[in-house]
Amino acid sequence: MRIANSRRLHARGALGALQADTYHQSMLIDPEKHPSLNFQRYQALVGKITVEDHRARSKTFCAAGNLTPLIDLPLTHVSAEEKAYYTAWRDSYQRRWRGAFDPIALHFELDQTLDFDLTVMPLIAGSQYSLVKQILSPAKINPSGADPHEETVFHMAASFNSFAAGILVSSIRTQHEVMDKAMDWLGETVSLFVDWDEAINDLPEDWYDLEQLPFGITIELKEGRDEDRLFEFLRNLSNVFGHRDGVWRDSSYKKRKILTYKNGDCGQEIDVHLVLVGRVLLLSPNLDVVHRAIDREQSGSGVVFTKQDKENWLGDHMNVKISDEFTALLEKIFEREFQRELIYPSWCNVPVLNEWRKHMPQRDSVELYNHMWHQQLIAVDGSGYEWDESLRSMKATHYGPPGEAIAPSHSIPPVYRNVKSAAAGITFVNDGIRARVRIERE
Repeated sequence: MRIANSRRLHARGALGALQADTYHQSMLIDPEKHPSLNFQRYQALVGKITVEDHRARSKTFCAAGNLTPLIDLPLTHVSAEEKAYYTAWRDSYQRRWRGAFDPIALHFELDQTLDFDLTVMPLIAGSQYSLVKQILSPAKINPSGADPHEETVFHMAASFNSFAAGILVSSIRTQHEVMDKAMDWLGETVSLFVDWDEAINDLPEDWYDLEQLPFGITIELKEGRDEDRLFEFLRNLSNVFGHRDGVWRDSSYKKRKILTYKNGDCGQEIDVHLVLVGRVLLLSPNLDVVHRAIDREQSGSGVVFTKQDKENWLGDHMNVKISDEFTALLEKIFEREFQRELIYPSWCNVPVLNEWRKHMPQRDSVELYNHMWHQQLIAVDGSGYEWDESLRSMKATHYGPPGEAIAPSHSIPPVYRNVKSAAAGITFVNDGIRARVRIERE
């Protein structure tokens, strides 16, 4: 089957090149002054060739856009080269063979809310998830240790087995005693969150300042940890690992102590603010994020974990939640990357469509391309192309002609549009792994 598929791929390339030669020959003003098509260089790959209505066909493989199914391809003999390539692939595959497959089951529901539930059980001994499982389990995410709050537009939390992680870190560090003390402080939950902040709308297009991004990292601590002892330990920890050039300073907000670390080793000075909120150590380069955490604690709204939150908490060992405002934040942060991924590939089809229009103005360029190659040209977002008489050029329906600014509604990838919320989670259960995804659309 693999040899037949290889022949089919080679035939598709040959028929595509032959199709281009055939159409080029048909468009010549005086074909008799040009050499006729040379079928011999293609026949070794595709067999007997015929040309009908400017379309090249093979008796064995049919046409470039309508290839003969694999099951119908005759395969009685193989060449020495094909045998050598197949043998090399087979030997490489067998070297990676582990003796068993991971049993996989997937349950999904497709409606206004998309639900996917994947279970792999049991994981085989050589599973690539083994190391992750050792670090994340048997501990489970403690919601209060992840600092859930209403302003969050992105929240990723993970459980943390401090004993296993301590062994891993100590194996690559020389300061084993220091790391053992560090692990004694840690609880079972770490998280990363991004808050919605109106200041995001005022960020310049070329911003690269982390202090302006409203995100924070939380680390749950064990009970009975004193704030002064914790901050003193953090100061000593930075000196142990060679960050002696950093500067620590104390400040306060509403009578709560904030420890700030300024480090200029990475080319620019970055302030990292630390505050202890309950049993959670919060780190953030954005001082407003720290102030809001203190406000939540003092107002009693620090841990907001409703019934709906529990339903969207899909994993015991790793969990991700995204709200609709996060797409606006993604657009702001990755605007240029999105444009490169969306606009430029969509514009790449315009020149070839203009060429078809130039040679055959009486026909629709998109329809003609589909007729010749059995391929429908579409933009990245699934829209099409149309002729603009004022520009005398084809253009993408949503993205316009090359070089034109696009509407904001079409500046982010289609997969992120109209997403009201999304959640995903991973749970290690018995000897397997369970992954769940839920996407709610408007």
